[in-house]
Amino acid sequence: MPISYFVLRETPKSIQFPPIRIPPNTYSKRRFEPPNADDKPTTIFAPENNNLHAARFVRRSNWQEALIYAAGACTDNEHAGCAFIFHPNSPKQNVQFSLEIKGPFNEEHPQSQDRATLRAVLGALTFREWDGEGFRRVVIATDSEYVVLGLTELVYRWRDNGWVKSSGTPVENRDLWEALLERLHEVERRGTQPLFWLITKQQNAATRMAEAAADNWERTEHFTLTWFMHKPWTM
Repeated sequence: MPISYFVLRETPKSIQFPPIRIPPNTYSKRRFEPPNADDKPTTIFAPENNNLHAARFVRRSNWQEALIYAAGACTDNEHAGCAFIFHPNSPKQNVQFSLEIKGPFNEEHPQSQDRATLRAVLGALTFREWDGEGFRRVVIATDSEYVVLGLTELVYRWRDNGWVKSSGTPVENRDLWEALLERLHEVERRGTQPLFWLITKQQNAATRMAEAAADNWERTEHFTLTWFMHKPWTM
């Protein structure tokens, strides 16, 4: 994704937001709806930085809204990879990794693209405290209907039903859904609203990185978020 320019904008040096409160049964508000049905990520978001953050994909009409691409991939031999892209001008700053064999509760789980995408989204939301960069809204763009539909419509229904689907079968990847809910609530308590946008695979800039991680990275056994740490402003 070649980028040859960015915008430098003056902003306040520090910002503190009130918590985001989403009323029960209105979680569809977490779904990002573009102004026009044919809008692409590059139509709405462009590279920009300011005194609060390095280059990010920032909404052209709102400097307090950022976009992150997230993707998962899985090979035929069930080796999955994850990736998310938040930095438009420095590919090495973006993140790819092998999906861990064990989840956050130290239990082994089958590798799959769905699970890898959930893990990529969790990584993107955990990587930085996005409110500290001045963002009121962070849009996670992914081509996974499983993830977008789950986070905007189904996950609370599953939770309230004891993590059992309406068909009577257990919800797959429950551990990651629970971890994501916890992180979503924390991000919202800090005053930033996470939104989820279903885009096409061709529009998802993170797809190739996820596929490369699935093909080339060694398997990792233990789940960890400890390496998603705060970085200098230059990231």
